[in-house]
Amino acid sequence: MNKRNTAVRTMIRQLQNAFNETLNALYDLPEDYLQPPCGHACARGGSARDLQVHNIFHEKQHTGQVWNIRDELRLLQGWGNASLYPLLVDYFLSRAQLISSLFGLTDEQLDTPPPQGGWTVRQTIEHALGSERRSISALRDEIRTLHPRPFGQLAAFGVRPLTVGDHAGDAHRNAVKAQAALRFLSRGQPGLLDGCERNPYLPAAEGAGPSTTTSAMRTSSSSRTKTASARNLWGPAAAARLPPPMLQTPGAGG
Repeated sequence: MNKRNTAVRTMIRQLQNAFNETLNALYDLPEDYLQPPCGHACARGGSARDLQVHNIFHEKQHTGQVWNIRDELRLLQGWGNASLYPLLVDYFLSRAQLISSLFGLTDEQLDTPPPQGGWTVRQTIEHALGSERRSISALRDEIRTLHPRPFGQLAAFGVRPLTVGDHAGDAHRNAVKAQAALRFLSRGQPGLLDGCERNPYLPAAEGAGPSTTTSAMRTSSSSRTKTASARNLWGPAAAARLPPPMLQTPGAGG
């Protein structure tokens, strides 16, 4: 038998056993047994039902306290190795719990301070929203700095992410547009095409092999200047939306 972390396993069993006792005491109670006034202080002068409501939220409060301790100790579950989608699932469920905490409140109660002082509900929610905005904004800026991706500009050239219902021909035309657009844009952004084969805008579709794409690009660039090619393929409005450094005169920039 594994002897590691026996204290943690013992504590988990204590919590499970205590809840089983609570379940045995409450599960078959008639509903009207919960209506009479309850003398326990945590019922706040209410009924036995109100005592259970308090117990549930008391447990949630201390669950948050444990998570706060783990956060300060850098011991959060998934720290450093959680993949993105499980993180987003957990994030969404946490947000649902936060939203559910607002159900049933009145507008006036949002700004009512607790009797012992501290933040109001509104201040708490504003703190949560502000913290999220600042952290996600900082993360987005870091990602843009560490991993510059030019592919957002491809929409101006009529390139779009493919969907399940698209045909091979759609994928081929999309890939040709994307390749030509990237070649055009790369004149002002050295290294732009590094790793572009892995971009979702350039799917591996039937009939869209390198030779076909290269041929289409060669025909386009040999018969017109790159600026004129962009205008003919995607229209003057699309070409006009490009950043100024991208619109170079023929022969400039190599």
